[in-house]
Amino acid sequence: MNYELKNIIPKPLAGNDISQSEIWGKNVLLENSKKYVVKSKSGKGKSTFISYCYGLRNDFSGQLIFNGNNSLTFHHDKWVNYRKEKLSIVPQQLELVPFLTVWENLMLKNELTQHRTEKQIISFLETLDVSDFIDKKCEKLSLGQQQRTAIVRALLQPFDWIFLDEPFSHLDKENSEKASELIEQIVKEENAGLVVTSLGENHSFNNLELLRL
Repeated sequence: MNYELKNIIPKPLAGNDISQSEIWGKNVLLENSKKYVVKSKSGKGKSTFISYCYGLRNDFSGQLIFNGNNSLTFHHDKWVNYRKEKLSIVPQQLELVPFLTVWENLMLKNELTQHRTEKQIISFLETLDVSDFIDKKCEKLSLGQQQRTAIVRALLQPFDWIFLDEPFSHLDKENSEKASELIEQIVKEENAGLVVTSLGENHSFNNLELLRL
């Protein structure tokens, strides 16, 4: 399931100089099972780009072709099904339920997808050093602990693509590398594509294709 971006220009950026962008106003093919990093300074539209690919926004000119079809023809329910079965995300705002514990947040997702065993989930938490906090409410966690929880949540469903919006911005090098390795392992198992946005954070993903906004 590939993405084709055909001369997409976000309406909020209309009139801005996008000549240096390798995405906006260009024809771009994102091939499934490949890995991409989208780099830019703040305010250039990294989160907007993720929102378009994930079906949360469509305020653009041009065409976004997904799975051979123009995304603007998709009904809401179609995007919902894609996000349940084909697309996973770690949003920049994380969107954890603050008054629920780490475990309760993860169970909310896994009860919908039935994709992982409890043993697998605990293994992910142990890998990212958050297993000691499973009974702690997410509002009491540090931002780094919240990011690692959100990463685990994103792995609790099947996906053809996973989108990571500055996922390591509050992690040190060691934790970033652990998270990168776990994500890359699951991406390989799922034979999926990966898109990560970055201001230049630490990661250890291999063979990323660079796209500059």
